[in-house]
Amino acid sequence: MKDDEASRPGAPWRSAFLGAVFFVLFMPFINTLSLQTTVNASLGYLGMALMYSLFGLGNLLAPAIVRKCGLKLSLFAASLTYVLYLLANVYVLSYTYVAASALNGFASAVLWASQGGLLTLYAEHEKIGFHSGLFWGIFRFSGITGSLLCALFFRYDLSIQLVFGVNTAICCVAAAATLLLPKPPSQKEYTAEPYLKTLSATVRFFKDYDMLLLVFFAILHGVSRATTYGPFTQLVGTELGLEKLMFTTTVYGAGLVLGSFVWGPLADFAGRSVVVIATALCMLVEYVLLGVVLIYKCYDFRWFLVVSPFVGLGESGCDVMMVSILGTIWPGSSTAFASFNLLGYGMIGVGMVCGPWVPISSYVSASLVLLAPSVAAELAVAYRIRHGTAGAGFNAKPKGERLLISS
Repeated sequence: MKDDEASRPGAPWRSAFLGAVFFVLFMPFINTLSLQTTVNASLGYLGMALMYSLFGLGNLLAPAIVRKCGLKLSLFAASLTYVLYLLANVYVLSYTYVAASALNGFASAVLWASQGGLLTLYAEHEKIGFHSGLFWGIFRFSGITGSLLCALFFRYDLSIQLVFGVNTAICCVAAAATLLLPKPPSQKEYTAEPYLKTLSATVRFFKDYDMLLLVFFAILHGVSRATTYGPFTQLVGTELGLEKLMFTTTVYGAGLVLGSFVWGPLADFAGRSVVVIATALCMLVEYVLLGVVLIYKCYDFRWFLVVSPFVGLGESGCDVMMVSILGTIWPGSSTAFASFNLLGYGMIGVGMVCGPWVPISSYVSASLVLLAPSVAAELAVAYRIRHGTAGAGFNAKPKGERLLISS
């Protein structure tokens, strides 16, 4: 009986295990990213610009790769590029660093397309918010533990090469762990489109009415993340030093974890619209507080500790809603996630290109402008899901789409 319970569709342990693997993989990676614009300066911005630009563009090819290789193999191969990127940070040479950043960016599109397909197949349709929150909550602990570990290293004046070396070793363990992920409990086979047609599947998904509505949400998601990884961490690191930067990102990570565990179940219990509005309020508070910091030059550690949890709460709400909405309309679809990420991570790439020249106030202003249309679009899609009309437009589920989820 216990075996039946553990193997049934929607058993939480699968989503929890996926979250644990991503926790170990991203614990060293996220903190390495947080240090880039401070430690590597302009080269760090260049590497991250390449990484996220190719992340966005890589989503054009990600569905075809996932279809050809399967979810688990795609996930494993993509995770190896995270090891290479961290290794390139141990001793930085411009050409190896740039090459590793570019390769990781492209592979990240494959990794997250596979993750989205696996997570929605592991979940029950009715409890996708719970499974989404469970995954993101476990995964987001990576920011807390990794930041505290790095802060401890910096407190004892350990070299940055040693820090990145430890990060690389941890990432190797996570890459191996992807091979242990369980297969989805059930998969349906559909007639496949010709292989070459899947190359354009990401773009063709924008012919769907609901995906078009989510364009503002995807762009806001990207601009918000670009602000956090670029000018925000650079500002904290420059003004307060690396140790306090790590403590700030720890508080930011705590906001991500809290939001993930709260927003997912709340979406199932009270509805997606409640979470959309609550997330928007957290982001609004974040922008107002950042505005105060910038206008009055309140570069005090305590101010950044106040701002950081709202940054985490807002971003975790975006993550949970992305999986909840896309996974409900297109369950198991790697192409739906690739289409969303094409815009979201493409905007992070644009943000990193602009990072050395554009002040953080411009990022905050852009986010404020995008907030209202993003919320309106999310509420509209949530309404359509609630009334059973979401995904009913033409090309809502392209032929052969479900073959993209085979593992």
